[in-house]
Amino acid sequence: MLNRRTGNLFLALFFAFVGSLVLAQNRERTGVAKKPSAATMKAGAFIDVNALSYPESSYSITQLVKDVLISGGGCATSNVSNVTVSPNLQPTNQNRSWGYFNKANTNFPFSKGIILSTGYAYKGGNTYYADLSDALGTGGDDDLAAALGLPATDLKDATYIEFDFVAASTEITFRYLFASKEYQQNFPCTITDGFALLLKKVGDPSYTNLAVLPNGAGPVSVTNIHPQYPNCGPKNETYYGGTNTAQIETNFNGRTIPLTAKATVIPGQTYHFKMALADYQDRNFDSAVFLEAGSFDIGVKILDPAGVQLPASVNMCDNTPQTFTASVQAPNVTYQWFLNNNQINGAVNASYTATQPGVYTVKVFVPGNSCPGEATVTVVGGTSPTVQNSTLTACYAAGNATFNLQSAQASISTTPGATFSYYTTLADANAGNTSTIPNPATYQSPGGQTVYVRVGTGFCFKVAELQLVKAPQMTVSIVPPVALTCANSQITLDASASVYPTGATFNWTTTGGNIVSGGNTLNPVINAPGTYTLTITKTYQPGDVNCTAVANVTVTGDSAPPNTGLTATKIKICKGESVTLTATGGVTYNWGNGLTGNGNTQTVSPTATTTYTVVAVGANGCVSQNPGTITIEVSEPFTAQNAILHKCYQPGLTFNLTEAQTQITTAAGPITFVYYVNQADANAANANSIANPTTYLPTGSNQTIYVLVSNGGCSYVVSLQLLTTPETTLTIAAPQTVTCTTPQITIDASASVVPAGSTINWTTTGGNIVSGGTTLTPVVNAGGTYTLTVTNVSQPGNLSCTYTATVTVQEDKVLPVAALVSSQPRICVGESVTLTASGGVTYNWGNGLTGNGSTQVVSPTNTTTYTVFAVGANGCVSATPATVTVQVGPPIAGIAASKTKICEGESVTLTATGGITYNWVGLPGNGNTQVVTPPVGTTTYSVYALGGNGCSSTVPATIKIEVVPAIVSTLKDVYACAGDKAVLDAGAGTNYTYLWSTGATTQTITVNTAGTYSVTISNGVCSKVFTAQLINPDLPQFTNVVYENHILTLTASNPTGGTLEYSIDGGIIWQGSNIFTGVLNNTNYRLMVRVKDAKCGTSLDYFTFIISNAITPNMDGINDTIDFTGVSGYKNFAASIFDRYGAEVFKATKGDVIWKGSLKGSNLPTGTYWYRVQWENPASSKLEQRSGWILLKNRN
Repeated sequence: MLNRRTGNLFLALFFAFVGSLVLAQNRERTGVAKKPSAATMKAGAFIDVNALSYPESSYSITQLVKDVLISGGGCATSNVSNVTVSPNLQPTNQNRSWGYFNKANTNFPFSKGIILSTGYAYKGGNTYYADLSDALGTGGDDDLAAALGLPATDLKDATYIEFDFVAASTEITFRYLFASKEYQQNFPCTITDGFALLLKKVGDPSYTNLAVLPNGAGPVSVTNIHPQYPNCGPKNETYYGGTNTAQIETNFNGRTIPLTAKATVIPGQTYHFKMALADYQDRNFDSAVFLEAGSFDIGVKILDPAGVQLPASVNMCDNTPQTFTASVQAPNVTYQWFLNNNQINGAVNASYTATQPGVYTVKVFVPGNSCPGEATVTVVGGTSPTVQNSTLTACYAAGNATFNLQSAQASISTTPGATFSYYTTLADANAGNTSTIPNPATYQSPGGQTVYVRVGTGFCFKVAELQLVKAPQMTVSIVPPVALTCANSQITLDASASVYPTGATFNWTTTGGNIVSGGNTLNPVINAPGTYTLTITKTYQPGDVNCTAVANVTVTGDSAPPNTGLTATKIKICKGESVTLTATGGVTYNWGNGLTGNGNTQTVSPTATTTYTVVAVGANGCVSQNPGTITIEVSEPFTAQNAILHKCYQPGLTFNLTEAQTQITTAAGPITFVYYVNQADANAANANSIANPTTYLPTGSNQTIYVLVSNGGCSYVVSLQLLTTPETTLTIAAPQTVTCTTPQITIDASASVVPAGSTINWTTTGGNIVSGGTTLTPVVNAGGTYTLTVTNVSQPGNLSCTYTATVTVQEDKVLPVAALVSSQPRICVGESVTLTASGGVTYNWGNGLTGNGSTQVVSPTNTTTYTVFAVGANGCVSATPATVTVQVGPPIAGIAASKTKICEGESVTLTATGGITYNWVGLPGNGNTQVVTPPVGTTTYSVYALGGNGCSSTVPATIKIEVVPAIVSTLKDVYACAGDKAVLDAGAGTNYTYLWSTGATTQTITVNTAGTYSVTISNGVCSKVFTAQLINPDLPQFTNVVYENHILTLTASNPTGGTLEYSIDGGIIWQGSNIFTGVLNNTNYRLMVRVKDAKCGTSLDYFTFIISNAITPNMDGINDTIDFTGVSGYKNFAASIFDRYGAEVFKATKGDVIWKGSLKGSNLPTGTYWYRVQWENPASSKLEQRSGWILLKNRN
């Protein structure tokens, strides 16, 4: 039978866990029941076992073994077969003895895996269970009994898991732990349940037990692994994981630590593994085995040069070569290495040396095993930092100096992001251990030492040497200076005897003194007493280390000349005045300007502006270097006089006081004016002046202001009189309105305040003054604006002041316009109507009607015309009357519709007129409106008008409503490839017109841009909008191709959800089904898939590869060879043929993919051979693997 799944020959050996069983005389034991505690009843305290929240809890035993337990890479699980469990209960059975566990939120050492128990597996965790003594209903197990050397009848509740596997490696390993309820009282001293992990080659008569401790320490059992108990001492206690006193994580009382089982196997050999567990003699105190998920490793491993298995990821710095070796070493085994899933040409040995980062994979092909062993290691690349050795200098100190090692980082490496660690030995630096210098910023050293700096970037590093140098000692020596005097006013300080290294710099500073020059030399010149400090500095690199030496010296003496000051009682005077000069800063003074005496004061009376000088002489006899000076400014006298400012009255009147300056003085030159309210302030020339003289508000009607007038040296105080004319206030009362009943009115301004002797005058714009135009009460007879002007003259200065006020007179002589309506235009005899007039305030009715209200109720017996005049609020009567005619006779019906032509389904409103109520023909109700939805076609509606007393119109009013059919469209979405054109068809209809969103007005449009298009269809009555899309579909892609028994099944993605169609002849013939029959073997087909009717699609070349099981290489053209050509171009192609002993007799290469039944040019003997071929499916990108037999008939 052709097996299409080739497995990785790596299957796990299983261990045989042999629990040593010590027979007891009485197995009917009673355990010590523990009460549940707060810890045991807390949510999350236990592992989860067969919990429904995990998909694996519903796995079959085969799924658990293959998908949870087995690891090894590639197709390792495909070589596992014949998986069985006992008792064979379904995954849905809660009381099964096996299943899946997950550590959940506990600290259980395995995160997940498989459990096998002598009781109900679910009781191993989940929640607190006091009793674990469940009956599985099974007896013993012969294989377990044989391994333990016991009769099978002594075993109860036996349970086991077993399966076959083909070994793909030379070793299998897995991790497990054993747990038991037996870990209580003194049971571990004498009693243990039976447990074994059994392994054998298929066909061998006996098993090997793998459930043993290392170094011959005996079986894994309760009696062989336990702590101290009252009746027995500890035994192999290092393998004991702890007593579960809190009854949490699991419900078993104790367990071992995680143990690792190993077994050596032969690649390509089929093995049988069986894990068995049973209670001893009775069903009490269950035990269990926990197998860690993924730990049953039957695959190839990648080893380092020392033979140690590499982790999943290793580091490589600067592409330093690393050698990897596959763990499988056996005859006739072949290898192929891959980098990033790409085959490495020529890498066909067990070892390969990697020189660059990436994912490295080795596939190991073992004869007789169709599944190659596979292992992967990821090489993570990194770049080492650039480093160089450096020197670090510390300033001199007796004994050890302090070094800031971190300050040298920039000189060691400038690699961005680098890290630095400091060590005293090169070995520690290379190891990168924790023996670092603890305080590198303050490291103590006598100098002359090498520190090793480990510089890292990521996981890559280099070590640089840092030489520590202690700087030479520096000293400052300053010769004591002489004292300063007036004769010796500056001296040179001498520090030339100081000791310092080449390149040192000098800097002098002072407190209280003064450095004239040489501040950065050893010999500065100074001229003032004080403290002078010299700092000698030497800077060392790297790190800008500044070493300094400091000393100071004090300079004494007094050679400072005095500083002369000179002030005066006044610096500006009027010609003829005197001023006193006062000098400061000395003991005596030398006056200039011909002044005699050496005192500190002088009284002078200059007649012109003069500058005076004086030189101070100090107590030390030193003369000031700069004289004191002051200038006395002398001004000429001028004339100033009193003034008056006279203003017209107005409320809140302010004065601009500066307007009087030309009255006060006409003197030339710069004159200043300062204004005061009080004369004393003006005489004192103080700061109490008027702040804003240009907008001064007087405190009374007549006020005197005092003005200080000055030209600098000469000043005068004069008075300024502020005068205001008598009060004039114009007040006009609000006038009446000129109307038809009040044709003239009097304007009243008599409340005005007008001084005697004033003149009065009225003027108008738009109005008319009848009389009194020069009085305060004129008579007018027209609307308009009227202005009152009052003028008066005041002294001094004949000041003329004019005041005006205006008032507007309204005129209302507009005639009203009368209007008249009737509540009904037509009535029957005996009915009444209400006449309503408008346009006035009252009304004058005709027709003999009394009253002047706006309404009249009349009941004419004949058609009558009524009249009325409107009278306005201004007393004016309308020029003409309003009239209305009331017709007497039967009502006349009228009818109208909101629309007379509508679309199917629309409603229309009918409105009747002419009556009080209405009689609708065929319609309910007597109101004046009806809302109807007519059927398709033309419908006539009729209505009679009814009067108030029930009289009816003699003929009905009628109207026809035409209904046209609803608008429909066949528009739908269309698919087209990007750039292709497609037709959108809106469909035809009676009287249809079209308006597309593109502006087109045709039934169809052709478009090539994907998007949404709309069309408005109209039939002359109504319109409707339809939309459709032009969709550029994402092309479907082949996801799998399967060929079997001349049937080709294509599977493709359908990103747009459209209807797909398929072709296998390059697009000549398309069909909707993805299954093609009658397909030829070993033929290349061009497969295509597209969205139905689209012009674009996806294509794929596929070869229907089938191997003939018999060949006769006689070159007759029929079954002469095994030809791999059709699949040799696919990725990951490999093909080999083996003899029945597993020896490879043919291996396909790029230049040779056809086997002719020969080896090295010689025909092979007739017989059965085995082939193995693989390639990557071009659609699914999954590895296709085939193997099987070939009958070779050679006629030698």
